[in-house]
Amino acid sequence: MAKKKILTEREKVEKVFREELEDKEIQTRYDRMVSGFNSMVENYNHCLKKVESLLNEQQKLKEMLFEAVKMKLDYTEIMSRIEEHNKTVASEEKILSELYTELEKERALIEKYKQWSENKFFIYWKIFKELDSEFHNWQEFKILHKDTII
Repeated sequence: MAKKKILTEREKVEKVFREELEDKEIQTRYDRMVSGFNSMVENYNHCLKKVESLLNEQQKLKEMLFEAVKMKLDYTEIMSRIEEHNKTVASEEKILSELYTELEKERALIEKYKQWSENKFFIYWKIFKELDSEFHNWQEFKILHKDTII
């Protein structure tokens, strides 16, 4: 019968830590979340440019209205265009606001993942430091794993 190797406390912690590093489920989920967030940012920026363009058009219509009133011209068509344009702007601004809300939710979740991961690394570091006083300082250990989510 083969003798079972008895692991030291440090080896046990290293084994659990290594297993956690090798388990890529949370890292993969985080990477997908960041990728989705980046797509949402692109979508938001596209929508923002559209709203800015609509607001510029709206300003031009108001200037046209002002000039028509000044010159005592019929401005009913301009008014109806302004009203239609206002509805479009309001609709697009609502979409923009909803996108922003979703972006903020995703940003907060991404930050929570980062914070949870950093907390877990800190706990592992404290354990390693307790088992070996010569172990890396916290900043070195943190930098060593800065792009890893566990």
